Amino acid sequence: HSSISGTVTLSGAGVLNNLSGAQISSATIGVVGTNQTFSNAGAIFGNDVTGTGVSFSNGGSIYNAATGTIKGRVGVSLAGAAGTITNLGTIHGAGSFAAGLAQGGYIHNQGTSSKISSGALGVYVKGATAAIINEGTISASASYGIGVQLELGGSINNSGLISGLSKGVYFAFGAGTINNSGTISGSVGVLGSYLVIDDTIVNSGAIVGNGGTAVSFGGGNDLLQIDTGASFTGIVDGGTGTDTLEFLASSNGSLTNTFTNFEIAKLDSAANWTLGGDNSFVTINNAGTLTTAGALSDTGTSIN
Repeated sequence: HSSISGTVTLSGAGVLNNLSGAQISSATIGVVGTNQTFSNAGAIFGNDVTGTGVSFSNGGSIYNAATGTIKGRVGVSLAGAAGTITNLGTIHGAGSFAAGLAQGGYIHNQGTSSKISSGALGVYVKGATAAIINEGTISASASYGIGVQLELGGSINNSGLISGLSKGVYFAFGAGTINNSGTISGSVGVLGSYLVIDDTIVNSGAIVGNGGTAVSFGGGNDLLQIDTGASFTGIVDGGTGTDTLEFLASSNGSLTNTFTNFEIAKLDSAANWTLGGDNSFVTINNAGTLTTAGALSDTGTSIN
């Protein structure tokens, strides 16, 4: 086991493996590279105030093993080209974001023990779209914290926990797709772009809006597909556009929240759901069973 005090700089097409028990610590940046492949099973510490754990300037690939820890003001930053981060251990950003891609790419927070955490932003992606897979925990603990922010959209497949005190997930300027079988929570659980962009959420897990709004779609023709196991804490707002609420085939359950600004409600074959809130749609297409404990109205067409 060894310890390096200072910045480790990678050049060329090299591959660096930081083994379990080894430590790299720096007053600035722990590991600097361009587009190399880096594997960490030990500890990497950049400065918590101004530094970064690992910083690559032209994409690259980071693998953080279950025993690995990467910390700094920023945990991992991959810029210049699409990058890949696979995390089974801990990545923490003390002051900014924990795991960031400046030109899109792929992040897999793999396994139920994996953790990506920060005050401001757990995962932050800009420059291009990204695919995010989360099986562990992605969190942002500050009052303005956002669990996952995708500036230009992309996809999120979540079977773990994504949480931010402000927002769980935020799609800023691009179309987003979420497949959630875990938990997403924030003051607003999921916030879509205010632009005219079509977002899609498939939910069989929990989306929690601690401030009263579970989902807030923005502009565009958005689609919310609900499967067995789904729950929402807070209202679900379709926003502007022609938005569709779809209960998937053979799914079933009960929901107590209110859906607002959805123009189309659709129950697929053998879907069986109970709605507890007061809901109004322009068109209801019912090929299943819909029971309401609150008021239900269609202002246009009802098709059974």
